[in-house]
Amino acid sequence: MTPEDKAEAALTADDETAFAANLDVPELWGEPGYTAQERAWSRPTLDINGIWGGFQGAGSKTVTPSKAHIKITCRLVANQDPDDIATLLQAHIEKHRPTGTAVDVSGVKGGAKPYRLDRQDPVYRAADEALTRLFGVAPVVQRAGGTIPAIAIFLDELGIHTIGFAWSGPDSKSHAPNERYPIASFLRGRRGYAMLLDALAEGSR
Repeated sequence: MTPEDKAEAALTADDETAFAANLDVPELWGEPGYTAQERAWSRPTLDINGIWGGFQGAGSKTVTPSKAHIKITCRLVANQDPDDIATLLQAHIEKHRPTGTAVDVSGVKGGAKPYRLDRQDPVYRAADEALTRLFGVAPVVQRAGGTIPAIAIFLDELGIHTIGFAWSGPDSKSHAPNERYPIASFLRGRRGYAMLLDALAEGSR
C-alpha cells in the first residue's frame, strides 16, 4: 500500500476495539504491520470455510479418524495469479503434512484473477464528478473485496476497465437472507445515472 492508500484507509477506519466487539470476538488478529482496515482493503487472505472428519455423533469415541477434510478459499489481490497461488498452496500443504499421512488437494481450478480499478481512467473520473454533483460533496473511497471474474477478463481481452456504479448502502446486507434495497436508492440511482451520462459527455468533448 502506498502512503496515500494508507491515508484513505485511516479516513474511514473503525476503532478496532469497537470493530472486534461488533464481530463478537475478543480481539482482532491478522498480518503484522497493517491495520484491520488495511488488511480488509488490500491484503490477500486464506480463509477456512469448513472442517469435517471423524466421529460426529453425540457422546465420546476414542477412535482416531482415518480421514479429515478442510475447505478453503483465497482472496487474491493485484498481481497475484490464481494458478500460481494454487500451485504454491499445494506445495505448502505437502511440505507441512505430518509424517505417515497423505494429502489430496482438489477443486483448485476455476479461480478468478484479482482486479484493481484504474482510478485515472476517464470513466472513473466521470463517475467521481457525477457523485459529487449528486451528493454535493466529493465521494469517500472505500475498497471492497468481491468476486466478479468477468471484469478481469474484460481487462485482459479488451483492455478496458470496468467501473461499478450502484447504490446499495452498508445496511443493505448484500447476499444475506434479509437483503434490502430502499426505494430512495432507486430514485437516487435514476438521477445519478443521468448525471453520469452528462459527465461522460462533457469529458469526451
